[in-house]
Amino acid sequence: MVCQRVRSVLFSVALASGAAVWAQPVAPQPAAPRIAIQLVDRIVAVVNREVVTQKEVDDRILRVLMEMRQRGTRPPDQELLRQQVLERIIAEKVQLQFAQEIGLSVDDLQVDQ
Repeated sequence: MVCQRVRSVLFSVALASGAAVWAQPVAPQPAAPRIAIQLVDRIVAVVNREVVTQKEVDDRILRVLMEMRQRGTRPPDQELLRQQVLERIIAEKVQLQFAQEIGLSVDDLQVDQ
């Protein structure tokens, strides 16, 4: 069951990657008036039916970089860091979805311990 979920996640990520390529704005035709297109956000992955946005990844990267600076740790290559952060977000979403599916809950007392 977990293996099927992982396959579903990987398939969704592959689809989202392909969709991101197809979703790029098309350059305007020379005869058409020039319109400025500003990309606000985009979907970078889909975990079952839950999306991961570029903003979510960027925000997490900033947080990770701040933590690394505070510790005096040298950050990895930017693309490697982006990939690691995206994989971590996907893993967290899979775990949370699975926990919800099986009815797992944690109360405040357990969190405090």
